[in-house]
This record gives sequence, structure tokens and C-alpha cells, in this order.
Amino acid sequence: MGIVVSWENPEKTILRQKFDGKWTGAEYYASLDEINKLLKEVDYRVHWIGDMTDSVGIPALNLLAASGRVVKMVEHQFLTVSVVKAHNYFQSLVNVVRRMSPALAERVFFVNTLDEAYSLLATRFDVTAKAS
Repeated sequence: MGIVVSWENPEKTILRQKFDGKWTGAEYYASLDEINKLLKEVDYRVHWIGDMTDSVGIPALNLLAASGRVVKMVEHQFLTVSVVKAHNYFQSLVNVVRRMSPALAERVFFVNTLDEAYSLLATRFDVTAKAS
């Protein structure tokens, strides 16, 4: 259980943050640190997939407080953010952040499956992930 961050392809153009079961605020912040660590391996913007398919709820943590850090990461280091199976609360939070940073609105996508996220990247951005 927790959150795992990894590259999804050998080209290091897609980064995946996979939420598994119940996760904690500490695990969420640690995953952001891991994302920053992996981003130091490349000198270009990448696509971020937040995969909440197997997530069970959202812990009691102030995600709005973390949003400033995430917005900066997205603005400087990500071409797109695709959120798979986002919880309603998380969608609402992202929509608030989208209004605060209109530049992000065009780069954030909500999808229902990981395959849909991969398809979006392949068809709109010509980027492929490893076979799952």
C-alpha cells in the first residue's frame, strides 16, 4: 500500500504516480519528493500520470496546501497531467487550482482508465508507454 513513482517508458517521457490502497499524507509528500528526484534525470518536460485506480479514499490532509508545490512542478516540468480514476474531492480540488492557474486548465485531463491515459498521450502527443 502507498504510492509508487516510476518512469513508464525507456525514453523517460511519462512519469507515473500510482496510488495503491490507503495512503497517507506523508506518503503523498514523499512521492512528490521522488518525482522531483526522477525529474533531475532529464532536462525536458514530461507527461505525468496520477493513477488513482487502486486508491482507497483520500487521507485527511490539506491537499490545497500542497497544490502550490504541485502547480509549480506542473508549470515548469510537465507537459500534461492525466489523472486516472480521480476521486470527486480530488477532481474538485484540481478544478479550483485550474481556475487559479488557467495555463494548467489545458494540460490537465481526467480519464477513467490507465489505457485511456496512454491512448490520450499517443493520439494527442505522439508519446507511448511501455506495454502494461
